[in-house]
Amino acid sequence: MFKLPDWSFFECPNINYDNIIYYSSILKDSNLLLYLKTNLNINFLDTILIKNNSIDVIFDSISVLHTTQYFLKKLGIIFLSLFDVVLKYPLLIKKYLGTVVSYKDNFFANINSIIFSEGSFCYVSKYIKCSFNLSTYFKTNSYDFAQFERTLLIASEFSYVGYLEGCTALMYKESQLHIAIVEVIVKNNGYVKYYTLQNWYRGDYLGNGGLYNFTTKRGICFHFSKLDWIQIELGSIITWKYPSTILKGNYSISNFYSISFLSDMQIAA
Repeated sequence: MFKLPDWSFFECPNINYDNIIYYSSILKDSNLLLYLKTNLNINFLDTILIKNNSIDVIFDSISVLHTTQYFLKKLGIIFLSLFDVVLKYPLLIKKYLGTVVSYKDNFFANINSIIFSEGSFCYVSKYIKCSFNLSTYFKTNSYDFAQFERTLLIASEFSYVGYLEGCTALMYKESQLHIAIVEVIVKNNGYVKYYTLQNWYRGDYLGNGGLYNFTTKRGICFHFSKLDWIQIELGSIITWKYPSTILKGNYSISNFYSISFLSDMQIAA
């Protein structure tokens, strides 16, 4: 039985995992673009459905929109939701998933490995420099739902990719839960830029409501490779992140750029 981390300076809330909904789908509208425009309050035709931009939109446990995936495949890039990759490319999942962050790593990684609900996957073939802006947008909608996001990025030899992950949540009096794992594999002479912008709900000034964000992020760099982490935290009542990079190869490099904005009862670790 894995125990909660005891090295952090804050006390983890007592979460009843028996009362959590682990899978949720709110998409019932047959007019997908109208539904997304109404719920995201943006014009998709003017923002994400544009040249050199590919996005996967995930509401709760469902990937509801994915753009340019077939065109990217012709370029040697697989960019799909994780469940699609499990069905279409099971050998890639078997080869790479869990090789950077083991289910034995920590309490939250163990839970995510058992019950992850959707995620994002990107594989860039050898010598391919991805000129597209790849991004995934995660949104939690249900108040009693916990999102167990899983992200896996693989950059082959001499390849490059930039990837942006955005996250938001609705405002409820009840607290929400987000437990994620991000694995990034950068092979020889590869380069990955990983951006994340998380704007969860922070709760009210008394600490009521808000989202608990527990994320394990880890990359591995082989010879002459480079991994940049750029992250901005704007929301969540508690942000617990465990980012790191294994510099396995000679002359490998990893840079971390992180900023968190806190107010009232917010905690970041």
